[in-house]
Order: sequence, then structure tokens, then C-alpha cells
Amino acid sequence: MRNLNKSVLKGANGDEMVNKIVAKKASIRFEKLGVSGLKSKLEALQEALRDRFPKSHMPRVQALNIDLTNPNAVQVDQDGAYELHMVSADNVHALKIGNQGFDYSVRNYVPFEEQKEMFLHVVSMVMHAMDVKYVGYISMQNINMLAFDAEGVTANIRENSPFAVTDKGIDEVWQRVGAATRHDYERDDGLIGLVVHSTIAHEGQSFIPQPEWELWQFMGGIPVVAERSLLLTISVAHNQQGKKQRAPQGMSLVNLELQDVKNKFDQIHEHLNRTYGSITKES
Repeated sequence: MRNLNKSVLKGANGDEMVNKIVAKKASIRFEKLGVSGLKSKLEALQEALRDRFPKSHMPRVQALNIDLTNPNAVQVDQDGAYELHMVSADNVHALKIGNQGFDYSVRNYVPFEEQKEMFLHVVSMVMHAMDVKYVGYISMQNINMLAFDAEGVTANIRENSPFAVTDKGIDEVWQRVGAATRHDYERDDGLIGLVVHSTIAHEGQSFIPQPEWELWQFMGGIPVVAERSLLLTISVAHNQQGKKQRAPQGMSLVNLELQDVKNKFDQIHEHLNRTYGSITKES
């Protein structure tokens, strides 16, 4: 992506660093809403958000019941449900809202304060229009695209970082087509989780996860890599309770309060920025 917008943000130590963000996503999960009556609530929310997200449609989908203690155990509600997909007029901001939460996706870099204000606005409208009262977890994800130099080395990544993926290969007849490195972390007894994933992305490959393609298509098209690059994805999630307190069947719920969401959103962003700064040479 040769013409990606490069913006400046502050690192953990206050210094400036040039970010390479090509996509951002913030998510919230709340109590499961029943299929019956969900469409009318989504229609009310659609009207409440129309000033910021004028493009919208409401596909019928299979509802998913997610067990956070086992990410591979996703149960499908065969009765189906509706989702609400909404996009801003400039095709930069997008929403996918379902019966257990919503994802707010951003194309390219958007300043954090703008992202936070938009996210909290949607949370407020969801609380009012859909009568949501409990929250399960909040998360944020940044996808960064970093260029290789002539020798196949990503100059922006610290040399001693486990995510310093190089592409030297075996010999000239072999080209590395996959070099994924994933590390999972947690702190505070599992209250906050962190996942850092690096992989080589090749020309023509989408850097957006496939489950999000429908929303991004509605946003104006699924982006693809213009030249071979390193994708560095950082995801931070704030659960509402630690591992010892969580319900065995899935995520634990606490009362949904807008100020609490704001505080945790700020905390998540701080962890994400610090992690980025510890991996790259830019901070």
C-alpha cells in the first residue's frame, strides 16, 4: 500500500512515532438479546445513528453464541437473527451490530480521540435504543503494515523482538510465503488480555479477516496488499472479571455504565500503544 496515510501519535514515553495503521477495530460484547423483537430494536438504532452512518442495510444472519473460555466453541442459533451494517458517508467508519454486541471498524488511521468519541456515541445509542444493561468485554485491535527493505528485513521492528520477521528464505529458488508469529499475554489475573500477531502478507492478499469482508465490501471494497509487507496485529481485550470470577459457560457480565466503558477504552488504548512502542524502533 504505497500511499497509505502516515500519521503521528505519541509513544509510551511521550515521543512521537509514525504509525503504519491500515485498519482499526473496537468491539463490545453485552448480554445476549432474543431473536424475537431484535429487528425492531435494530431499526430504532438505525434511525438514531443515521446522522453519522447514513448508509445501512440489515441482512438476516445466523446468530452466534460465543464462549470466550473456548474461542473454537461457537454455537450457531439456527433460528437466525438480523444484523445491522452501517457506514459513514466518507466510507471511513463502519458498524456491524448484532444480538451480542457490535464491532466498530475504521479504514486507515483515525486519531484516537475521534475513534473514542464515535465508539462511545454508539454505545450510548445502543444502551438507549436496544435497552442493553450489561457488558461482557471491550476490545481494540490495530492492524499495522510495515515495509520490507531490499534484503527482506522489516527495518521498523526491533531486532531482538520475537516479531522481527525476516524473509531471507532457504536459497534463491525459494520464497517464503508464510512466517506467522503469535504471542498471547495476560495480566491482572486475566482481566486484560493481549495478542500480538505478525505475518507476511503478499501482493493481492487482503489484510482484513474474512469474517469482516461483508462489512468492508459495504464500506467501499475489501482492501488488498499492494506489495509484500509485514502485517503486525495488536489486540487488547478488557474482560469484566478475572479468570477466577468468570462464569464457566462464558463471559461474565457487569452493569453497563458509559463512564466505565470510557475508562476501560482509555486503558486498552494505553496498553496497545505501549505494546506497539516496545516492538518498533519508532518510539
